[in-house]
Amino acid sequence: MPKENYLRKLPILNYIWLENLDKSYEEISKEIKCNHFVVQSIIGAGGNTTYNISCEKDYLNIKNRVGKFCISKYIEHVPLNVTAIIADKNIVLFPVSAQLILANSSNFTYVGGDFIYPCILPKKILADLTSATSHLLKILKKMGYRGIVGIDYMLTEINELFFMEINPRFQASSFLINLELKKHGLPCLAELNYNALNNLPVEKIKKFKIYKSFLNCNNEVNFKQFSNYEIVANGFCEFNPNSFYRKIFDYSLVESGIFEH
Repeated sequence: MPKENYLRKLPILNYIWLENLDKSYEEISKEIKCNHFVVQSIIGAGGNTTYNISCEKDYLNIKNRVGKFCISKYIEHVPLNVTAIIADKNIVLFPVSAQLILANSSNFTYVGGDFIYPCILPKKILADLTSATSHLLKILKKMGYRGIVGIDYMLTEINELFFMEINPRFQASSFLINLELKKHGLPCLAELNYNALNNLPVEKIKKFKIYKSFLNCNNEVNFKQFSNYEIVANGFCEFNPNSFYRKIFDYSLVESGIFEH
């Protein structure tokens, strides 16, 4: 199937590619028809090379950086993520999560996930999300991809759904899916991924919901405005600034007002 035929089924934002950031703020604004835009490097994780550009001053802080960058108009939205396992004989879909992302004057930072918020979305949005995800997963499977994968979308204020990107790896929210699988006496994601990669049987997982949200923290003071949580500290080392534990909540955090929403 020609590439353009199946991509037409997945709405995406208009974007441009730049080899190095050598254009001016005015040139880019004119080209994408917007003064507020997002600049994303092809290499990055957790938003560390995704920049929030709302004025010329923001852009001058990153101008002349080397590499390939994708630039698109900024639209207020809720970022959504779907985790799946692609096996030889079947595909397993897991609950949708809303990504908790902080936006400041320079960039976007991924800080956690909310599995509760998607549960209250209109059925049509969830149906469209499932349809788009299933479509993409079938394409990946046909290409020979096997194992775990994460697919990101953005949901706008007027309930438009746009495809963002594919992450061929475990997601930051995978630990919470694992906790739910364990609760139901099911294989963990690592086992399911191993079986999928080695053409071993991957059992079908009955649909379930996760009524939890979480935040990545480097210390207990982080996000102190949110109370009533439990802590998961597996792998956390206080002497390693790049490690973190998670605060897990029984309520949704999306509409707190501090995250992209």
